[in-house]
Amino acid sequence: MTKTELTKSEKAILIFYLKGFLSDLSKALIFFIIFYILGLHKEFFCGIFFLTIFRMYSGGLHCKTYFGCLIISFVILSSGIALGSKLFFTKLITTTICILCGIITIIYTPILSRTRPALSKEAIYHAKVHVAFIILLFIIFQTYFKPNTYINIGFWILILHATQLVVARIRR
Repeated sequence: MTKTELTKSEKAILIFYLKGFLSDLSKALIFFIIFYILGLHKEFFCGIFFLTIFRMYSGGLHCKTYFGCLIISFVILSSGIALGSKLFFTKLITTTICILCGIITIIYTPILSRTRPALSKEAIYHAKVHVAFIILLFIIFQTYFKPNTYINIGFWILILHATQLVVARIRR
């Protein structure tokens, strides 16, 4: 049996991802508790799902502190849930806005943390293709299914996601 040891750079990468995972997990638990107390745990799961799939390949605003990230994430998530639960548009308006937000998201993808190394042109292309596919699936889904709170939460999360990508690009 051979013993393999990680290099310093591999250890640093592992620690970076572990810290990121634990940070995101702790934020999700805090948010879950808040939304559970408010009786909005189903809406929370829907919001966190859409926020995750839209942000996974495109990135977005990045804060320097855990507390800053916690606040920004909570504002985006709670706004998407509140708006998605109360403010509905016609299918034509919703689809048009989704297409515009999709275009904005594809153009600005990816926005990475300054602590991450720059991506290659190929990796940027793949990120754009992945996010385009995800948004296209969402547009098809929201177009062909009867409007409901959960789809509408995804719609508002997409709007907020595209908006924060623009803000993140301006801040650079």
